[in-house]
Amino acid sequence: MRVKRGTWPSYLVASVGLVTVTIFLAGCSDQGVAEPPTGFSASTGTSDDDFVEPSSGRDLASLAQPAGQQRVLDASDKGSYWPLMMYFETQETQTYCAVASSVMALNAVGVPRPSNSKYPDYPFFTQDQFFDSVDPGVATPDQVRREGMTFDQLATVLESSFPVAVSRHRAMDVTEDAFRSALQDAVRSSDKVAMLNFDRTRIGQAGGGHWSPLAAYDASTDTALLLDVARYRYAPVWVPVADLYQAARSVDSTSGQSRGILTVTPR
Repeated sequence: MRVKRGTWPSYLVASVGLVTVTIFLAGCSDQGVAEPPTGFSASTGTSDDDFVEPSSGRDLASLAQPAGQQRVLDASDKGSYWPLMMYFETQETQTYCAVASSVMALNAVGVPRPSNSKYPDYPFFTQDQFFDSVDPGVATPDQVRREGMTFDQLATVLESSFPVAVSRHRAMDVTEDAFRSALQDAVRSSDKVAMLNFDRTRIGQAGGGHWSPLAAYDASTDTALLLDVARYRYAPVWVPVADLYQAARSVDSTSGQSRGILTVTPR
């Protein structure tokens, strides 16, 4: 789908009941392997005056589609959806998926926000200043720009640098039912956020390791809503939990361990 700049494509506006939520549906990379963005370059054959709708991958139900929007209304557990949509971020580099996901989570769960140079009159967590309070022995901006962050590394960064508690649910260490329960428990609450570390290829998308928040769970379809922080590449999608579980069981090439869910709550 191509839309001339200056018009509003229908997928940018998702009507949810009586509330109209305007969303820009816009990738991250495997540790150390950058994935080229699709949709905004000359390689796609588009001009600067064209916009290409981001894809969802495989046959996943996209939030860009009416069926995906209706599923939000029907979802059994969606407490995280509203605060996360209020603070939906696009990762600032192709390896900043963990940073963008963390900033969304920190703003959404309601912990005290820091002052920042980007919005000096308004305390807010931003990707630009995410590392201001992070121990450089744990992670640095330069290292994350090269490699992204592993499951345990991000958990340590959040626990040691911000007023949040983090629960780790490594997929290789839990059953699919336990994985689903952890996901459900997080997304039904407005003061919890589930951040998923997964392998894109296991859900039919191009790329490698990635981080993004999960915002809702629909019991009737056993799917969870993935708010992809690579908004320039992939739209938010409903993904079968069985597929998310397998995607999280994949082994991170940097850590040599599986991925999983981090649940973030105020401390």
